[in-house]
Amino acid sequence: VMHARELAISSNETLELSAAQGKLALNRQSADAKSKGDEVMSIDIPTTVSLDRYVLAGTDSNETDWTMHFYPDGRSDAGGLQFTVGQLTKALNVSDRAVATLDDQLTDSASAKWQAGTYEER
Repeated sequence: VMHARELAISSNETLELSAAQGKLALNRQSADAKSKGDEVMSIDIPTTVSLDRYVLAGTDSNETDWTMHFYPDGRSDAGGLQFTVGQLTKALNVSDRAVATLDDQLTDSASAKWQAGTYEER
């Protein structure tokens, strides 16, 4: 994830991360929304790993529709992937600042934002 963020910044283009057909793929964003852009890199997902849940911007998604964007300003779509390896379930959570953490469960990206507007009285 950090590599995707840094690559989006250095190339000044939006990149898309998808998890489909047994691999994680990072592509350049296509001008045509219906097609994938050029593949930058990909990693095969081991057969021992099962992707169980896809979340994007606080909303459940699926393998076909889940595409996380990394923008040239260092931001990303918040979301994550929940996966199982044997009996162990973990979640890769990505914040809107493209910071990734490996946790026991997916976090709600909407609740992670600070609510502005009040002052502390002294």
